[in-house]
Formats: sequence, C-alpha cells, structure tokens
Amino acid sequence: MPQRMNTLKFHRKKAASKRQAKEQLIGCFQKAREAFHQNPSVSHRLVKKARRLAMKHKFKIPAPYNRQYCRNCISFLMPGSNVSIRTRKGHVVYFCRECRHIRRYPYKPRR
Repeated sequence: MPQRMNTLKFHRKKAASKRQAKEQLIGCFQKAREAFHQNPSVSHRLVKKARRLAMKHKFKIPAPYNRQYCRNCISFLMPGSNVSIRTRKGHVVYFCRECRHIRRYPYKPRR
C-alpha cells in the first residue's frame, strides 16, 4: 500500500510541474512579444527557453503560440518585421525573412 501512495504523489507533482511549465511558456511568449521592438535577440532567447520547457516536460506548444516562432531558426516571428504572411490556394504561407524558411498551414477558404 505505501508504494501506491508514493506513485500517486509522484504523478500529482509531475502534473503540477507540467501546469507550471505551461504557464511559464505562455509568459515567455508574452514577454517575447513585448521585448521584440526593443531587442529582437532577447525575444529569440525567450522562444528558445519556451521550447526547452516544452521538450523537458513533454508537452506540445499550444497552437496559438506554435505559429509565433520559426521552426527552422527558432526565432520569434513578428508579422511585418521578420515574417510575411500570405494566403495561397487553401494555405496560409509564413515566410521567415531571417532564415528564408517557408511554412504552410492549410485552411478552408470561405465561399
């Protein structure tokens, strides 16, 4: 019976640490957005930190934040300054101007 109690405590601690990591990840992306215009390199470092958190705690980065960084060069993307966003034949195309990487996300156009 004591062994079962220890595993329950472990899983509760693990879930709590994962929740804290997700909150930190969201905070990193918010800070990156605020810091981008003063110093883009700080925002790039914050995105790298957020990615490391997600990998360490083994969870996916939430969808709204997943499109805010380049998967190739891992830099924060700010529309109009270092990324261009276009729509083409059922796709939203993100073009990173730092590494020239193209990322396509499908969508259904309205009729």
